[in-house]
Amino acid sequence: ALLAAGFGAAGALALGGAFALVTLATVDHAPEVRYEGLASNVPRLLPLLRGLEAQEAGRLERLPEYVEGLQLVALDLQREVDGTGRPADVRRVLLFSDLHTNVFGMRYAARLALGDDDPVDLVLVAGDVTDGGTRDEAELFLRLFSPPEGVPVLLVGGNHEDRPAMEAFARSDFTVLDWEATTAAGFTVYGVSDPVAASSQVDSDVDLLAAQDERLAGLWPELETPDVLMVHDVRQVERTIELAEEAGEPLVVAFGNDHVLAVSRRGAVVLVDPGTAGASGYGSLGRGEEIPYTFQLLDFSREGEARLLAVTSVSYAADGRTSIDYQPLGE
Repeated sequence: ALLAAGFGAAGALALGGAFALVTLATVDHAPEVRYEGLASNVPRLLPLLRGLEAQEAGRLERLPEYVEGLQLVALDLQREVDGTGRPADVRRVLLFSDLHTNVFGMRYAARLALGDDDPVDLVLVAGDVTDGGTRDEAELFLRLFSPPEGVPVLLVGGNHEDRPAMEAFARSDFTVLDWEATTAAGFTVYGVSDPVAASSQVDSDVDLLAAQDERLAGLWPELETPDVLMVHDVRQVERTIELAEEAGEPLVVAFGNDHVLAVSRRGAVVLVDPGTAGASGYGSLGRGEEIPYTFQLLDFSREGEARLLAVTSVSYAADGRTSIDYQPLGE
């Protein structure tokens, strides 16, 4: 809450115009400088503001929208959601995507991971944790999203990530997946990051997505089918989904990117899209767009092979409206 409040205070300067922004971004860090009251948060916020300043001019012009969004969500940090308790005899996975550096989304994800003193077994993050791909944004997430002790976090990069962010994630205790499988908490997860995750490009590249789709489809017959296939953009795996559906292979495909909370089924293949854990980022909040924060809790069988039994979709709106949809999955 202090971080959001501090950003709001610093943001008041940014709202004053470009001159105020430049002044804030060049504050001297010499020892004699002292910050008191709300201003005590300024040293923590300067790196993130500098990261935004370093981006292209179009992003910098959106800074007032980011600030307005921060001020709005700072008022909601203490809200809680009931009704997401874990059923007995299941393994639970928290899935989220598209935080876009939204502090509230990070805090809320941490609360869902903790559960009602009954932590999830695994956390999956399907990309776009950051908005500008900076190291400072990645490190902010690593500080604010603290999973329960012993709970592994697996992550793929999204198109909003950049090399500095991906390198920060790689140095953390989280596991970054890119054309590889790992086993964690009894689950086998194969992950592929977005093709522009380690580049300065932000817009999705349709040709590169199609190339990844073709490459993975070529590899798929030789791979041991994982419990979960995680990507950022479903266009990375369209052909692979078809292959798994044709073979009748049970498979959970987790992805984000489109900011649309959804669960669908294609034969034995279940597609889970957690939407946007960051309400599409502070920019959308500052523009007054009513996009909810959304997450999914995946319940798998505890014994034997990991079989997806149910999906709980959580949607939280800034005005306090909460929707919790429990969807059991039959055979």
